[in-house]
Amino acid sequence: MKLKIDFMEKRLMHYGQFRGCTVMYIKLAGCNLQCRKCEGYKTNITGIKELMKATLQSKVNKVVFSGGEPMVQDSLFEVVYEFVSRGLNVLIETNGTLPIDDTLYKRSFKFRLNLRVPSNGTEKRNKLTNLSKLHSVDEVNFNIKDILDYNYAKSIMKSNFTKAQYVMTIEDDNPLADLIEKWILEDGLVNLKLDYKYKVKEGE
Repeated sequence: MKLKIDFMEKRLMHYGQFRGCTVMYIKLAGCNLQCRKCEGYKTNITGIKELMKATLQSKVNKVVFSGGEPMVQDSLFEVVYEFVSRGLNVLIETNGTLPIDDTLYKRSFKFRLNLRVPSNGTEKRNKLTNLSKLHSVDEVNFNIKDILDYNYAKSIMKSNFTKAQYVMTIEDDNPLADLIEKWILEDGLVNLKLDYKYKVKEGE
């Protein structure tokens, strides 16, 4: 089994389910979208043995597969289940535009759906039927940049049921951060989790 990866590194997570935890972060290459301001990716072909060896040597028990879009690679779930079989806690970050297979209901890993918002320019590609297939350990995240993103996320939350936790993430340098907090309070979004994402450069 092999995966096309951009890079992998041991890092502290600054957001999401593993916030504050040290993880092996594996950024996979390839994506099915062309979002605005995408940072792009490099491609290296890496086998499961190399990934596993590096992860076990790092002595961490949490692994994040991100991208790009991890689910465009056919071997992703084979690799994930191999990691899980070694006792590792695995999270898949996906853009939520590809279908989640119904047969994954017995899965022992987590999803974080980073749904597209208007500032990405690809929000029409969101596959909202995925929301009903998520578990309580999963997250549905919106990266909020402005009022259009906020209103879009709010409409999705009000019209779609999911067992997962809804999250709005704001980048730490967003000048509208205080306003977004005010909107959340005024709209009474009490079941929403607010997160701040601190930018991390590769290798840090």
